[in-house]
Amino acid sequence: MSNYDKLYKTKDFYLACFLRTKGLSLKKVFKVEDVYYFCFLNNGCVDKLISDFYSGDENVSPTDFINSIRVLKSLIHSSSD
Repeated sequence: MSNYDKLYKTKDFYLACFLRTKGLSLKKVFKVEDVYYFCFLNNGCVDKLISDFYSGDENVSPTDFINSIRVLKSLIHSSSD
């Protein structure tokens, strides 16, 4: 299995913020046309975290979530064309 196979990719900005807040390692941000993708190291708990995110079964610190929003927005704006 290559390192790429161990990555989880999403274009959902707020899911990406949530995954970062939960401690997943953000490995890459890239843009295809007008869509940004966020790639995280899949440590085996990604599916559960995604399920928890969409069902509302997981809580995070509001301060930590806001920090993740700021960091990901900064990455997007610094890589803008």
